[in-house]
Amino acid sequence: MVFHTLKIICFCLVGWSSLLFAFTPLQAGCANAQTHQPVTGFTLEEMEQGEQEMIRLVNAERTKRGLMTYDFDEGLRLMARKHSEDMCRRHYFSHQSPEGKTPQDRKEEYYPKLIGGTGENIHQISVSPGFEEQGYEMKRLISEAHRDLMCSPKHKKNILSKKFTHIGIGFFLTETEMLVTQNFAEEVALSDELLPKIVQNDSIITVKGEVRGKTNLNNLQAYLVIPDPKKECDNYDGTYSIGGYFLPVEKLTERKFKISFSLDKGKGDYELKLGERNYFYSGIKLIKE
Repeated sequence: MVFHTLKIICFCLVGWSSLLFAFTPLQAGCANAQTHQPVTGFTLEEMEQGEQEMIRLVNAERTKRGLMTYDFDEGLRLMARKHSEDMCRRHYFSHQSPEGKTPQDRKEEYYPKLIGGTGENIHQISVSPGFEEQGYEMKRLISEAHRDLMCSPKHKKNILSKKFTHIGIGFFLTETEMLVTQNFAEEVALSDELLPKIVQNDSIITVKGEVRGKTNLNNLQAYLVIPDPKKECDNYDGTYSIGGYFLPVEKLTERKFKISFSLDKGKGDYELKLGERNYFYSGIKLIKE
């Protein structure tokens, strides 16, 4: 007989809002999980097929309700896999790591080119040892995990969100448990290259990238937050802002853009934000020394 015990938690971050609810701490562990390799009779290929199967189930739910399907994003899957494995390896079950790293921190670490709002579901089920040898197929395990998530209103809200555009799912499976992380994103843009985090002069910095999801390049805005939140700054259109300023966005193609600027408002922390209609997400962080 195969049994499983459900433990789930949901995190949603869109713009500046967040949602979090209580969970039961993880008890089981997998101390030998050092890389993304299954610790069961399932192969890595079967694990990857399981991740894609869960995306298929998510998109089927959306299609039934007349919602646009999520696009798969490899960067979001990397984030998800890293978190599922880390929870298993270090025996915790939370959106925050033991050091306090949040989903936003993981985005900056594993997917720094992405600019947009993110959300996260995590899920853990305990299974009986040797379940795969008893003919318990991966597809059935994924189906039950998906059903459990859809039965939770707050996880269902992320799955059926009208804001998110992309998804990546990563899980880690051992002989006694499966950990699932679902990462969602309302993707605004993806930069072509990583920028240096520390800048030491006023030279011109150029960011090239591509708009993503539902973003219309004709409406794309760029805003540079400066170290002094009270400083008055001139915008490129003759207006002014406080604590930062708008930058011109050069259209290269129907989806590609270029933004040029310099960190010339003193030493400290800067952040390049992108968005539409004065609605911005956390962006590219830079430090002027």
